[in-house]
Amino acid sequence: MKNGIFITILIILLLFVSVIIFIKYFRQGTINVDQTPSSINPNNSKSSRIVSLSFQPEHLALKASETGVLTVSLNGQYLVNAVDLDMTFNPEDIQITGIAPGKIFNNPEELVKKIDATGHILYTLGAAQASTASGTLAVLTITPLTKKGSGKILITSKTIVADVSGRALIVVPSSDLTYDIQ
Repeated sequence: MKNGIFITILIILLLFVSVIIFIKYFRQGTINVDQTPSSINPNNSKSSRIVSLSFQPEHLALKASETGVLTVSLNGQYLVNAVDLDMTFNPEDIQITGIAPGKIFNNPEELVKKIDATGHILYTLGAAQASTASGTLAVLTITPLTKKGSGKILITSKTIVADVSGRALIVVPSSDLTYDIQ
């Protein structure tokens, strides 16, 4: 009985500490006038709180024996310091052999880097210093698993981009990546 109470208290304490760390990390500081680019809309209307995500290139042609590299770019107007990138792919056609941060953040921290066998990618990046939301967010390395085929890598609606105040921005994927294996 005492062990059960101890474990319950320990779990509650760990959850509490996790929430504190999350709030401290994602809600660091406020935007000073010096940090705010002139392109940021001061009225903060919902329609202007949009960022887009896109792949470069939008189409990748691979030979069965070669590895491909693509980037995910983030475009917008807001100061951003956290991104939770959620993507899917067909694990029977391709394997994502690597994912690394792009150059959008200075000294980013990779909080979650999960590529699973079901074709799901979860990649969470954060940085103490905010970045204007335009640039390369992530670099992916792809290896074909079949000799022929085609498919897509999709950015899901579960993707979250947070501004410096910790508010989620509206994410609009502007392109999916299509690939052909020849």
